[in-house]
Amino acid sequence: MAKLTRKHQKIFCDVAPTNKLGVFGSLATGSPAYSDDPDTIQSLTSYGAGLGSALINNAPPAIQDIDGLCNLLTRQVAYIMQTGISEYNASSIYYIGSIVNDGTDTLFVSVADDNLNNSLSDTTKWMLFKSKKVRRETGFVVDPPNYDDYVIEMDGTGAGGFDPLLFYLPVPATTNKGRVIIIKNLFSGGAIQVYGGGSTTIDGSAFKSLTGIYTKGMYISNGTNWEKII
Repeated sequence: MAKLTRKHQKIFCDVAPTNKLGVFGSLATGSPAYSDDPDTIQSLTSYGAGLGSALINNAPPAIQDIDGLCNLLTRQVAYIMQTGISEYNASSIYYIGSIVNDGTDTLFVSVADDNLNNSLSDTTKWMLFKSKKVRRETGFVVDPPNYDDYVIEMDGTGAGGFDPLLFYLPVPATTNKGRVIIIKNLFSGGAIQVYGGGSTTIDGSAFKSLTGIYTKGMYISNGTNWEKII
């Protein structure tokens, strides 16, 4: 098949009155209902059973059923074309490699199959994939970073005179293999010691030092230990 040209996807029946969009199969149950809410349009068992379940005396489904169905389908297509990567939904089942966004420009990848109704903060089910988040840390230790931390700047203003500052990376595991964390030193006159989580190492060493203000390091989990790549 030849490459398709990108076209704008309009929503079918987008300007129709709500009472023209049927809850699929509701007329066949004897209790016609109308809605422009996707959850409601597909709420009856008839939706899962297909067009045959919406027949009345073997007549084709009502036009309101068809309008509601087409509105639902084109809305979902328009949504995914608008967002690019859909937002997390607790009712959806995700699998290893599934990517979602949290609605704030941060992406997560599922690291488990049959991943249903698990919070994005559950690091056994989700791993940070892409973020623009930059967090300033004033204390003397980070142990461990937040599940959605990407860039952490440590300035030591609340460290109470401790030097060096300490940063403990998460314990590397198959569920965070590939996660990247960037640490920047904003501690004037001081250093940061970065440790692998638990008893793990960074490039074979117990810790790496960021000595001097504005020094930085980028670290990636290989699933067993951490590697410093910058």
